[in-house]
Amino acid sequence: SWISHQELINRDKKIHFLKTHNALCTINNNKFTDKLNTAACIYIVRDPRNLVTSLSHHYELDYENAIKFITNKRKIIFPKTLNNKKDNCRDFNFISDWPGHYNSWKNISFCPIKIIKYEDLLADTRNIFISILKFISKFTKLDFKEEKISNALKTTNFDNLRRIEKKENFEESVISTKTNKKVKFFNLGKDNDWRRLLDKSTILRIEEKFKKEMNELNYI
Repeated sequence: SWISHQELINRDKKIHFLKTHNALCTINNNKFTDKLNTAACIYIVRDPRNLVTSLSHHYELDYENAIKFITNKRKIIFPKTLNNKKDNCRDFNFISDWPGHYNSWKNISFCPIKIIKYEDLLADTRNIFISILKFISKFTKLDFKEEKISNALKTTNFDNLRRIEKKENFEESVISTKTNKKVKFFNLGKDNDWRRLLDKSTILRIEEKFKKEMNELNYI
């Protein structure tokens, strides 16, 4: 189960940073996490209009199917390559739809949460990053020095990551079903702009579908 694996990770009583795509869910009485295994949560939310254009590239979908992806309340990610592996639930992710995923974490009751808009992280990277570090420092004794902050910003720069991916590949890039080659993970960066890529009718569909949450997040 998710909890039992987290308990194994946390046996050493050290601070661990775990990244997930999962919604905060309970499936067959199995909770994704609990207060004994989670000190705090940092949630990065993204404008669904840009999410559609990003998913379209990553999974080789047209915009119609990308919209179906983020409106599917029962959406899971389960790579076909895992089917023959013994631990084939390791990369199982229950995603839900875009508002379901966002609300599942936003409403977390057993630990503090900091919600970051992906667009703010792009536009004001340094200050948003520092705000995240300040949040983390409330729950840890980790020391964040200026030199480390500058180095982290430099090494995770989009252009640098794209160069590394081109040279060494990137673990999370998927295999194309059309070419059988890896699809670029670091693709457009800031150039992935829904205003330029989506037609008006598609934009209106997304905004109408997710009106409540998009208003809440000041996306519309």
